[in-house]
Amino acid sequence: MPSPMRVCMVTIDNPCYYRGDGVAVHTYFLSLNLARLGCEVHVLGLSRNLKMKRVMSSEGVTFHCFPDYLRVGKPSRFLFFLQKMAKEILTLSNLKKFDVVHGQGSSVGAVAFAKRLGLESRCVGTIHTVGFDEQMETAKDYWRYGFYLTGLYMILSAPPPIIMQYGKFVYNQMDVNISVSEYNRRRASLIYRIPIDKIITIPSAVNSSFLNDDALKGAKSMPSHPVILYIGRLAPRKGVHYLLQAMPNVIKYFPKARLVVVGAGPLEHHLKDLSRRLDLQNSVMFLGYVSDERIRRLLASADVVVVPSIFEGSPLVLLEAMAAGKPIVASAVQGIPEVVKPDFSGLLVKPRNIYEIEHAIVRLLKDREFANYLGENARQAIIEDYSWEKIARRTLEVYEKL
Repeated sequence: MPSPMRVCMVTIDNPCYYRGDGVAVHTYFLSLNLARLGCEVHVLGLSRNLKMKRVMSSEGVTFHCFPDYLRVGKPSRFLFFLQKMAKEILTLSNLKKFDVVHGQGSSVGAVAFAKRLGLESRCVGTIHTVGFDEQMETAKDYWRYGFYLTGLYMILSAPPPIIMQYGKFVYNQMDVNISVSEYNRRRASLIYRIPIDKIITIPSAVNSSFLNDDALKGAKSMPSHPVILYIGRLAPRKGVHYLLQAMPNVIKYFPKARLVVVGAGPLEHHLKDLSRRLDLQNSVMFLGYVSDERIRRLLASADVVVVPSIFEGSPLVLLEAMAAGKPIVASAVQGIPEVVKPDFSGLLVKPRNIYEIEHAIVRLLKDREFANYLGENARQAIIEDYSWEKIARRTLEVYEKL
């Protein structure tokens, strides 16, 4: 009987105890489902604590934590990350003899450096977003909102030529790359000069609990209190500020409507201030970071879920909302139109277009029959194409061909 394939999944945030980021969620459920297919899976990630270094196990996956050098200081964060994580990859690989080392998002850089330092495992990188595109698409919002110093620092310290050369080096070190969307696949091939046949599109997926929970399937909010839900990081690329600016007109039609904002990030204080300036104190709730269980409850009570991003790969919240059978309003950017079919499984709007966001929300709140039609179609699309079981099997097939 052949021995199980040994896989090391590499990520920044260790998803064993922190899943506030889409890449962490993706890594967590992909790892669990690969283990269910018989793989021996190890996840290597930062501990968010400079003094903690330990190993934990959950559902057949071993999680290795090491100190979070990313929090040492902005100028040195990335260099520390690459240096320390590459060494950790090599150390762990020497012990476990991995068949595949799979980097997620920006951690692919550490895998590439580990390979240059002698890593003998086959290497895979998942491209969640194309950094060059993200920088260009969000630049105007970074400049418009000068408070977002992290984004400003990124623009000034990492010019496009550097991003392009870095991406070219990193992704061409991999034996194969996986893209979460066909858009990313084409753009990464063009920007980073990766042969197109060296990139395979495998989308992200949704936790099966969003499909199996009966409370999500039939839950309706009270007609007198429409609930509009946003879940995601509070950052310029997510476009939450445009959703807030659309709310005053929504409230003209539905005075009791409530916007529930879930998530944290550098825009939090600005968004709360914007809410006050728009006189939305009684119409907007900021909940911060919440548990997966509470997200399911919030989805159950939502009438409309809005994804107003100005740059996006394949957002997990979009898949989760669709799995819950909720009508979606989403920006027609990057990978989103590959998932949402206009007027069939959701409504697509132009990014940054406050009028279109407001009009789409009002349309769904007025026409409940149409909203339910979109939600049912969205749920069926997730069942057919976006289960983690299917995505893990496709990923394992990629490993087996290496």
